[in-house]
Parts: sequence; structure tokens; C-alpha cells
Amino acid sequence: MYASSAIIAASQARVSSALFDDARTATPVTGRVRSVLTYADFGSGLAVHAPNGTVLGTTCAAAYGESFAAGTTDGPGQFDFNQAGSSPNPLVKFFVAFLRHASPEDTACHAPKSILLPSGRINVPWPWSPSIVSIQLIQIGHLFVVALPTELTTMAGRRIRKALGARLQELTSSLHLTDLWVAGKSRVVLAGLANGYADYTVTFEEYQQQRYEGGSTVYGPHQLNAYIEQLLALCDHLAKGTTPPPTTPPQDFSASIPNNILESLVTAKPLKPEAAPPGQAFGDVLTDAPAAVTAGQTLNVTFLGGNLRTDLRTHDTYVRVERRDETATPARWLLVAEDSDPETRISAHPVAAHVELTARWDVPADATPGSYRITLQASYMRDTAACGVCGCESPRTWPLSGCDIGCGAKCGDTCCCVPGVGECGTATPEPTPYQGSSRVFTVGTAPRRAA
Repeated sequence: MYASSAIIAASQARVSSALFDDARTATPVTGRVRSVLTYADFGSGLAVHAPNGTVLGTTCAAAYGESFAAGTTDGPGQFDFNQAGSSPNPLVKFFVAFLRHASPEDTACHAPKSILLPSGRINVPWPWSPSIVSIQLIQIGHLFVVALPTELTTMAGRRIRKALGARLQELTSSLHLTDLWVAGKSRVVLAGLANGYADYTVTFEEYQQQRYEGGSTVYGPHQLNAYIEQLLALCDHLAKGTTPPPTTPPQDFSASIPNNILESLVTAKPLKPEAAPPGQAFGDVLTDAPAAVTAGQTLNVTFLGGNLRTDLRTHDTYVRVERRDETATPARWLLVAEDSDPETRISAHPVAAHVELTARWDVPADATPGSYRITLQASYMRDTAACGVCGCESPRTWPLSGCDIGCGAKCGDTCCCVPGVGECGTATPEPTPYQGSSRVFTVGTAPRRAA
């Protein structure tokens, strides 16, 4: 998965760089910058209207069709599913019925889709599909960006662009505006998979064919028209400078990120108190960087750390690769790479009452020679009880520990308690920041290959 993502990201970066270079001769974007956003509960059966006000139907609780499992022509699925058809395999039907059988109401709402999985009705351990979607319209001068959490077919995208272009032209004329739509200059562009993920969106006609994309249009045959209706309302707010009515945002699951694969199969547990082994501290380096590396090599630094869920470092970074700038007075450390860069990775390995965090840096071939270091900034859950949780794997227990029965165990020379025994670990732990740094190492240029 990482290798595939790296290939795609590199391709996007090359094209983005070329577009940036070409911007010198492109038409400059000037004018107002403004944005409107709303949330729509597609999963609750939202009424969808035609331009004349006639009700076309409603959206549906999310469900995947059997053609979703068939995959696409260039990426077929498993078993005997096929696009525009249903599987005769009784084991498949039993498995799906075991999870959740589609109700007659859902079946009618999604017709002609043959429902494989009514994901909008499954909420264990969490909802399998979102019910509420985010819809946003951004104006940057003469450029209008439609931000939707879905993948659109070409024709679905064309219909959105056509509908919004017509509405914006109409509003410009009727409201006598000079800073909205400019004929021959303004454009509507689509930004899919923005602010969330809600699978595919096809046209009503494409939906009837129930190919892979139609089976993955999870809110039913009127999903595209529902998006268009919401976007047209946002056009009105954008033109008039008004704010859309308050709506309920999607549920935030960031606190439910699992600690490991086992927990992901059930539910993420509350964070437990953490403790470093005797004689060690959070942020200590367990495996250090070599004294010297060359461009093109990979190095790993392992730190004694805590559960990464303690602090997600939103708009920040866990890992920092820094180069010492000797030309400054005094010398300073310059940021070279962080979590968002493709050459860095961080992995976690739980051990006893702490986590071993390994920061990896794939040294770029064009890395500037010099002195470097790798630092980690994170937090652990500090035990606030008088008797801390044991941080070693095999603590000595009472009475051999020699500690008070209230603690009962000992790691090295430190009295502690064993998680799950008595009241051990019942005090509310507190997130506590820590940091660590590797040794200073040098990066040299890669040796040239012999001709």
C-alpha cells in the first residue's frame, strides 16, 4: 500500500510542479475569496426535488450493491460476483444475511440495485457508512471549487458543472452582481474525495445499469440530484452573502482509533496508564542512528514512547528530521522532513506498559551533506495514582517484592502495581508530553558508480 501510494503521489507531484511552472503564462485569478459549507443527512431519506419543485424521490440509507463486490473490468473482485448481476453463491448470501438483511423499504429505495450489504444499517462497532455528508462551495475569484466527499463519473461531474454554472449566471444577472460569474472567464471545477469519503456518485441513468460504480453509489438512484440540489442552495448563499442554516456535522471518530488490529475488530479501548521500564524514561533512544550515512540509504531510530493516540499531533508532526545550519550565528537546526514527507515513516510496537516507536528516514539521493538528527515529539498517559503501573514485563509480586500490599509488585527498585489487579490503573491518567533525539550523525554524498 505504501509503495503504491508513493508512486501515485510522485506522479501527482510532477504534474503539480509542471502546472505551477506554467502558471507564469496562465490567466491570473483575481477577485473575492469566500466559501460556504453545509452538511446533509443523505442516510435519513432526504427529499430530492426537480428544478420545478416536483419530488423525484429520496436518498436512501447507505447500501452497497452486488456489483460493488464484482469490482471493475481492470480490477475484478473475488468469488463469482459480476457487474449488473447477482451471485448465486449461497455462502455469500448467508454471510450477508448474517450481518444484516436489507429491509423491504431499503430494497425499494435502492431499486434496481440488488443490495449486497446495507452498510447504513450496521453500527457495530461503529457505523459502516456515513449518514451525513459534507458539501462545500468555494469561490476564488472567477474559479468555483465544488468540494464533495465522493468519486464522480464524468457525466455526473458534467451535470454538476452545468447546473452550477447556469445558477451562478442567473444570480449574477438577477442580483446585478459584478463579483460572481464572469461570462467566458468563470469556471466550475470539482474536488472529489474532499472533507470525507462517501464512495461513488453516478447519474440516474448510469445507476440503472448497476455496474461497479452504480453498485457503489450508496445513497440510491437520486444521489447525484441530491448533491446538485444542495449545491444550488449554496450558490444562493454565496451570491447573497448569507450563511447556510446550522446543520449537524458527521460523527467524529478520532477518539475511537484502535490501538491495534485486535481492538479494531471490536472497539477501541480507553487509553491506559503507561510506564517506562526502571531506569529509563519516555523519549529515550533504544536504537540510535549510525554515526554516518550516505544519500540514498535508509536509517531507523527507535524511541521509548507511548501510545500515539494520546496526542494525534493534528497540524503538527511526531518525527522531525533536522540539519544543523553552521552558517548561522549561533548555529541552528533546520527542518528537513516531517511526517507529511514521503521519505519519513513511523511505526509502533507495544511492549509491556509502553510502546517502541521507530522513526524511519529514507535519505533522499539529493540530500544536502552535513550534520543531522532525528527527533520525536509525542505524549504518553501518565499514571496519576500514588502507586504507578509496572513498566517491566515480569515484575516481582507481593510478598516477594517487599513492597506495600497497596502496590504489591516491584520493577527493579521501584514499587508498582500490576494492571487489572485491585485498583491498579483506575486513576484517570493524564497526557504528558515528552521528546527524544537521536545522536547527531552525518549525511554524505552517495559514491559515484564506475563508468
